[in-house]
Amino acid sequence: SAAAAAAQSMDESRTVAEAGHQLLEECLDRLPAESRSLVRRYYQPQGKSLLEARRELSIQLGISSENLLTRAMRIRKALEECLQKRRAQAGEE
Repeated sequence: SAAAAAAQSMDESRTVAEAGHQLLEECLDRLPAESRSLVRRYYQPQGKSLLEARRELSIQLGISSENLLTRAMRIRKALEECLQKRRAQAGEE
């Protein structure tokens, strides 16, 4: 039935999302602790607006907001490269 097919599709999407989350966690674990902390705090504002959280983070780190953005983008690029490699490896298995 259409409902069963939709339910199966949702289950498959959830499984893909969970696998992607697992790969992301593995790549985050490979980062130096300082980079991991920065990127988590940069993208997860913990009850504040993103702008407010990022302003506070740049002050705490003693760097400009532009420098914070540069660091976050470099870490994000490293994560994206790690994810691509991990997905390629998973596809080979």
